[in-house]
Amino acid sequence: MDPEWAAELPERLGALGLADVGAEFEGQLFRGGSEPAQFWSLTWLQVREGTVAAGSPGEVVDDGRAALEDSTRWFHGSGTVIAWGRRA
Repeated sequence: MDPEWAAELPERLGALGLADVGAEFEGQLFRGGSEPAQFWSLTWLQVREGTVAAGSPGEVVDDGRAALEDSTRWFHGSGTVIAWGRRA
């Protein structure tokens, strides 16, 4: 879940001396009201109490969850970096 570390993964593999280093990125776009939107809404609901306790306004989470129900909006989920290399 660390976007900086993941983005640097191909460079890290090269620095280890691996050859034929390659990488791909997979991401997800989804419409509000879809199954992925429901997944994120439930996820935000589960962390709401903790984010409020940490000082974030609960309305931010509530507004985000409401937006995820809007089928005219598009959202992106987290991405995955896939990287590989082989010993030289």
